Amino acid sequence: MSRRIPVYLIVAAAVCLFADARAAQALSLRVESDAVVVSEVTRGGSAVIFGVAYDVSGSVPTRMRTATIVRDDDGDGTVRYEPPQGVPRQGIWGAVDFATGAVQLGSRPGYRLMLLDEPLERSLQAQDGSARLDRFERAVAFAEILVVRPGQEAWTLTASEGGENDDDHFANDNLVVPVDHLIALSPGGKAPVRLQAGDVVLLIDTDNMRAAVTTLRGQNEGARQ
Repeated sequence: MSRRIPVYLIVAAAVCLFADARAAQALSLRVESDAVVVSEVTRGGSAVIFGVAYDVSGSVPTRMRTATIVRDDDGDGTVRYEPPQGVPRQGIWGAVDFATGAVQLGSRPGYRLMLLDEPLERSLQAQDGSARLDRFERAVAFAEILVVRPGQEAWTLTASEGGENDDDHFANDNLVVPVDHLIALSPGGKAPVRLQAGDVVLLIDTDNMRAAVTTLRGQNEGARQ
């Protein structure tokens, strides 16, 4: 299990308000044994479905990672993603309305959804100390990251502490991932230079199977939900 060391740098001027995974959302996420079902999606729109699950039915656990955009072709406001191998009981799933940014986390009944101990906003950093959020920094060993910019693009990345996507390249209990390492889900899409207000950010600590999601707000908008 990864050790947690409070090494985060907080950029106060960058983004001051976030919404966490427990906030009420219009989006509905239901995780079944054979499908992930998202309701209240913008009619005729799309939902980004993201998840990590482990099939422990065999002698060796099998890891399943999902990052896909599913379109509401029939316009009924519901999309359904059916993995060929089914949905393992142990897993964390997230869904984001691609048009509005409404977001929800969920898991199969009987599997407890665990949230990260530290707020996700503490992982969003600016390399030069400015308000330009251009990297993730967190004391985790393995992470799956999703960023959705509503109406524009969605990006994901798999990163491991000390691996090729860890910008400090050392096993030092600190994972540093530049935003421009993210990979677009749309063919030919380009990585973002930095995060911006309205972006939905979801991170799964796949070592401890904990997750958090947040929506970046403008500096003077609203209050924590």
